[in-house]
Amino acid sequence: MRFIFLLVFTLISVNLRSQSIKTIDFRLNYDSIMKVELAQRIKGKAMARDSILAYLSEVNRDSLIKLNIDDNYFSGLPDLSGFDKLKSIHASNNLITKIRKKNFKGDSLKEIVLSSNKLIKIRFTRNKSITTVVLSHNKLGRIPRSIRKLRNLKTLTLTSNNIKKIPRFLRRMDSLEEIDLTGNEIVFKKSSAKNLSNIEAVLIVGNKLEKLPGNIGEMQGVKKLNLAKNNLSNLPESFAQLTELEHIIFYKNRFDHIPLSVFQLKNLKELDFYYNQIEEIPVEIGDLTKLRQLFLSFNNIRVLPSSIMKLDSLKYIFIHHNELMALPGCLVNMPNLQRLDFSYNNLFQIPDLSSLPNLQDLDLHANNIEEFPWGVLKIKDIKLFLITENPLLLNGDDRKILTDFSDDMEKRGLKFAF
Repeated sequence: MRFIFLLVFTLISVNLRSQSIKTIDFRLNYDSIMKVELAQRIKGKAMARDSILAYLSEVNRDSLIKLNIDDNYFSGLPDLSGFDKLKSIHASNNLITKIRKKNFKGDSLKEIVLSSNKLIKIRFTRNKSITTVVLSHNKLGRIPRSIRKLRNLKTLTLTSNNIKKIPRFLRRMDSLEEIDLTGNEIVFKKSSAKNLSNIEAVLIVGNKLEKLPGNIGEMQGVKKLNLAKNNLSNLPESFAQLTELEHIIFYKNRFDHIPLSVFQLKNLKELDFYYNQIEEIPVEIGDLTKLRQLFLSFNNIRVLPSSIMKLDSLKYIFIHHNELMALPGCLVNMPNLQRLDFSYNNLFQIPDLSSLPNLQDLDLHANNIEEFPWGVLKIKDIKLFLITENPLLLNGDDRKILTDFSDDMEKRGLKFAF
């Protein structure tokens, strides 16, 4: 396929996604081009590459704000010096092994996305405008030291780069708000906690961590801590010192209990222990008065403590795939609840939930419920109600009422299944 662009005075964007391009012939007024998107594999690699490089050399350097060359065969970035208005560079899924430092000098540049390349090293020059850098799925082996030259960097994503150490210079990156080290080989030492102490969101997912350092409490600035898919089974006592924590995610670890230090985190809004071996929820959960989301699915929990009624801010409870036999009656006194998922448990009876005016989603399927919870039908804003795979005792009239209710829900784009 051959593309020829004739003289066009108002063109501001070129998007050639998902084309089988062999040759690109640009014959147009380059002054108005603001965005270049040339994503998806190009056939005739060298010819297309030369064409786009030649084209960029003709584009008005004061107009281009976004360059997207994702999913191609580029081994490097074109020379972008002089493109002073350029804000975003996307060059993921290429064959890039190195980057010229001058490509990152622009005072307008804010976002660099170079995922899934073959980068072994990358060097940045001093820059105050770049706020986002994504270098996932490369071969860096370490956090690039030159990253510290990006004085206003807020988000750094280094997923799957065989990184083992958390360097000291991160302590001095005051603007950095989020670091994602998912899928690496991080060894979490005492120095690691100190080096991450000023970052609000820390993601170290899937790093085979077996324990956290005793000084984890020094990460005073962290508000979101995602340590999912590791091998953790306990937490140091100093974990209770992370008083700013709002979100903790321990999805797919090896906890058989929720450590009591968790319940001293009074600002906690999200608690996630999905896929562990937890058997009991301590009564101390009632101390987390700011909690909004509780995720405890795929555990071995048998009882939901009545102290949960103290959680006035709680909106979501997901405890599916457990061993619950009953729900506490206090649930009916928690009017802010919006989504409840108790599917795949051993529940045989449900309290009257008609007093929950904000309830939108209720999933009770795959339990042992015999008596249908008619009060749910009175909830005005219910959008999803599932109660299939239960031994419900229903007569013909009951089934007629429920069928009509189901039809009405379906007409409104909602779902009810019994």
